[in-house]
Amino acid sequence: MVLETLFSELKDINEVAPNIHIGGCGFYAKQVYDTLTKLGYTPKIIVLTPRPKDVKMYFDGIDPDHLIVAHIVVELGGKYIDNRAIYEETDDVDGCWGMPSLEITNDNLQRLLDG
Repeated sequence: MVLETLFSELKDINEVAPNIHIGGCGFYAKQVYDTLTKLGYTPKIIVLTPRPKDVKMYFDGIDPDHLIVAHIVVELGGKYIDNRAIYEETDDVDGCWGMPSLEITNDNLQRLLDG
């Protein structure tokens, strides 16, 4: 399957940056998203956050009191990808059980990465 092949190829990032999941999940998600898009797939970028309303406010140009992004993953075909694994559900992602998810655009991901 394409996800397993992609995940295998991108595992090299973990060797270069073994702690990328600690603050670098957005950069990894961007690489996965861009790669899948170039291959003709239509992935989605998913933000896992306890405060989805604040994330929406941020993208609407309103400075929220607290912008908390717990994790960023890429969804394709009902599977969720981060640098550690391919998950069946967002609840399976380490540290994100029960956390609301919010789909964002590639442009909005870039806004988060740019700070």
